[in-house]
Amino acid sequence: MKNAVCCLRDRFFHKKRNCHSQDASRPRRKPSFFRQSSRFFLCLIVLPTLFCWLCYTLSLNIHHMLRNLDSQQAGLHNQMEQASHTLKGINDGVVHLLESNSELYYYLSGLYDGPEMVYAALKSILPLKDNVISCYPDVEQFHIYTSADVVPLKFFFSLDSLPLEENAKNQLLSSDFRQVIWHVEVSPQGVPILSSYQKIYNSTYARCIGYLEIRYQESFFTRMADSLSSMLFYQDAGFACFHEGNKLSSSSDVPPSVSAPEGPDGLYVDWSLDSYRNVVTLEDCGLQMVFTGRLSQTLFQIYDLFPFLMVTALILLLLLCSSLFFRIVRHTSEKLFAFSSFLNRTSESGLEEYPAAQERFAEIHTLINSFNALVRKNHALNQRMLRMEALTQEARYQALQSQIHPHFIYGTLETIRMLALANQDTDAASMIYSLSSLMRQSVEISSQASTLKRELSIVQDYMDIQQIRFSGHLNYEVHTCPEWDALSLPPFTLQPIVENAIVYGISQSLEPGRILLRIWRPDRTQDLCIRISNTGKTVKEERLHQVNAILSGEPVPEELHPQGNGIALYNIVQRLRFLYPERVQMEMETDQRWTHVTILIRDGA
Repeated sequence: MKNAVCCLRDRFFHKKRNCHSQDASRPRRKPSFFRQSSRFFLCLIVLPTLFCWLCYTLSLNIHHMLRNLDSQQAGLHNQMEQASHTLKGINDGVVHLLESNSELYYYLSGLYDGPEMVYAALKSILPLKDNVISCYPDVEQFHIYTSADVVPLKFFFSLDSLPLEENAKNQLLSSDFRQVIWHVEVSPQGVPILSSYQKIYNSTYARCIGYLEIRYQESFFTRMADSLSSMLFYQDAGFACFHEGNKLSSSSDVPPSVSAPEGPDGLYVDWSLDSYRNVVTLEDCGLQMVFTGRLSQTLFQIYDLFPFLMVTALILLLLLCSSLFFRIVRHTSEKLFAFSSFLNRTSESGLEEYPAAQERFAEIHTLINSFNALVRKNHALNQRMLRMEALTQEARYQALQSQIHPHFIYGTLETIRMLALANQDTDAASMIYSLSSLMRQSVEISSQASTLKRELSIVQDYMDIQQIRFSGHLNYEVHTCPEWDALSLPPFTLQPIVENAIVYGISQSLEPGRILLRIWRPDRTQDLCIRISNTGKTVKEERLHQVNAILSGEPVPEELHPQGNGIALYNIVQRLRFLYPERVQMEMETDQRWTHVTILIRDGA
């Protein structure tokens, strides 16, 4: 059992290792141009643009939020100053109303004798309460506390019944002129109630005649809180009211951790706690109002939407243009992928032209046209190679035809040459030597390129034979330069031309013949000209045009194949063009006496 488990384990790990090795050997597929460009565009343009847009939006919202909070703080401060002016106006108005009543001064000073005088005084004092309440609706009631021995009325109380703590009472008794002592308490409904205390004086302000208590309505604080809330930009803010560090009231959405502010009035932003506070104080009574809320809730409450909408529209326009751009890129990528798939399906031996449709982009159009031109050029080169191979095979066949018992023929020619020398026949010996050398050159023909020096040597051997044959009636001249001896030429390039000059020109005339072989560079260029000129019978005009047409590249007419006329020159120019593609030009010219065959090899630089 243990051995079976080990075998299974080994087979499993062996299979796993084979899978890993196959995965490692499998070539990874390269990403396409469209996918790679999309990835680059996403990483380099879209994501940075969106990131900048988010940063701009966030900074814009933060700027608007802080500006709104500052404006909110200014509005709350102005509203609180108005409430302070209202309280001061009420206090000053009530005090002025009381101090301007002379009967009240006489009453509090105890200057009345007899009940009749007291009754007369009270007739002008008692309506004060109704006057104050009617003039100042925010006042709930007012009391006057005095230490004088007077008849207690509805709003007159003894100084001992002053509802203040000992410190506040002492502060009131020692207060300065028009100094107000404030007292804040909380109603059963949780609403702060304000009360103010101050001294009242006689008409000359020389003597304090009592202490005034003004108790304000609960609705005063409610109206003040409503007016402050109306100044808020963010209506979801909670509020809390503090007095001397104690929380008097708060809304339900204010967390219990909110405490009385320690600093002056102003805007406090705490990014770590995600909160803000607007703190304003009612300076007269020290009542502090705190409006607080979360920064995250106010961050994206933009009231000025134009910059945000403008930038958002630009981003959307950019993304739209990008999508249109990538549609074009995708179309281009598909074209390139189809072209590359066509190349993969096409083998080197069977290259075909790509079907060229009307392309929108010049680059793809140029690429397809260049490929098709390359295919056509490749076909032309293949045809040229086939023709060259045929010519080479024909030359090899002709050389093989001449290799019948070469050693026997060479030995026989050498014996004849020695016999001619023994008989003192130097012309025959020289002719046999040249024939033997010419035969050796023809037997050694190959597909490798020859040189100009060797070709001139072959022509010289051939001319030695022909000069003996014509018994001094044939003149041969060569004008060349040793620096061109290394020029590459196909084997047996010049000898057939010289042979044609003798067979079709000089031998057809009774006059002595001349052959002139000249090599030069025309017009101080790097091109090279080889011209073989001969006297004798000239070519007819019709035949001359036919030969030049063949040399320019036109196909050889069928009627010339049996005759062989012009085929030698055609084979020579074809082999030269294989060695020097697109650089060789051959032409035959005639004048009254001479026939010229000119080969022009252009410089390939």
